[in-house]
Amino acid sequence: MPTGRLTTRAAALATAALAVGALAPVPAVHDAVTGAPVPGATLVLPAPYVALAPLCALADAIAGLPVHAHYMLVLSLLATGALWMSGRDGAPNGVRRLGLRALAAVAAPLAVYVAAVLLPRPVPRLVLRDPDAVAVDFHSHTDASHDGRRDYTAAANRAWHAAAGFDVAYVTDHATFASAAAAAAANPRRAGDGTVLLTGVEVRRRGQHLDVLGTGPADSLAYADGELHADALAPDRSTERVLLLTLPAHLDRVRPTDGLHAIELSDGSPRGLEQSDRERRAVVALADSLHLALLAGSDDHGWARNAVAWSVLRIPGWRALSPDALDRAIRAAIRARGRAAVQVIERRASVVPGGSLASPMDELFVRLWLLCRALSWPERAAWLAWIWIPALLSGLTRRTGSSAFLN
Repeated sequence: MPTGRLTTRAAALATAALAVGALAPVPAVHDAVTGAPVPGATLVLPAPYVALAPLCALADAIAGLPVHAHYMLVLSLLATGALWMSGRDGAPNGVRRLGLRALAAVAAPLAVYVAAVLLPRPVPRLVLRDPDAVAVDFHSHTDASHDGRRDYTAAANRAWHAAAGFDVAYVTDHATFASAAAAAAANPRRAGDGTVLLTGVEVRRRGQHLDVLGTGPADSLAYADGELHADALAPDRSTERVLLLTLPAHLDRVRPTDGLHAIELSDGSPRGLEQSDRERRAVVALADSLHLALLAGSDDHGWARNAVAWSVLRIPGWRALSPDALDRAIRAAIRARGRAAVQVIERRASVVPGGSLASPMDELFVRLWLLCRALSWPERAAWLAWIWIPALLSGLTRRTGSSAFLN
């Protein structure tokens, strides 16, 4: 089939998918437990994001994939490269072209991931209509963590959370408070005057990863070697600490005597998303049985730009509180209200993989279909422009070249 006709047909197919997706739209954000729309919650897209909609949406989708889907995507890209290479002739020039195409087939997946993870891009922002609703990230990191991006300082952490619509973010570096002082020093006097960074820490206990909220440098001995030594915690009479079980986790090891107050329903790391998708019902059932709050954590280490979920609490008058007072109010709400304390608002849709040999490709189409359904009208217009302008220019170039050859 001529290249021009193939390009036009591909553009027409993509246009049809966008049109059909518009007939069955889904909200950009939804309740992570029920899947229902969230009244009063809106995902606002910056103008540059809309202008670059295909690039930004695909990069966000890649950054929000669970582990198995990353393997699926890489294998799909490599398979596409192999098909592209097939049929090349064996002449010397053909062999050379074949080698270049093989190199391109391997480099393409790497380029896609570099763009999705490292390149800066606009960030969609959650906006809540209720002035007493506060959006919180309970699990994030800075360059003080051993696996944090080297230039991801407390200031960079704050800037990203502000761009994504978070009012509060807990900095939970691995067994260290090295960024705590810098984060606290730059906090606004009133919580409503800017994004607030609060202090926590990520540690291990019996093979499980926990975030401890309501802690600080005075408790450093309790986190020696990255393990939680509860008997070494400094006394704190003004408020109570909160223990958050992060994903991935061994759900079958959780006991009522563990002293947990919350568990992540959504964790933004690929491994966390893997368990969140596969075992969401089990996580919710565990939270229900132990009266644990369901929370969302970005697990942001500075490597991606998209937020996959937000934890929303209702705390009347929180904007007038000091950061320390807001910290106490958040933790008090979790301890007192448990399962009813927090609503997790999610941007991505969970896709549970099937068990057949064809399921990887089926899942790829399901994810693309969900993406088509979730696009806003401005995004659809941008997608159409990105699809048809290159296709039309390519056709015009070919016709111009053919006319010049005939003349």
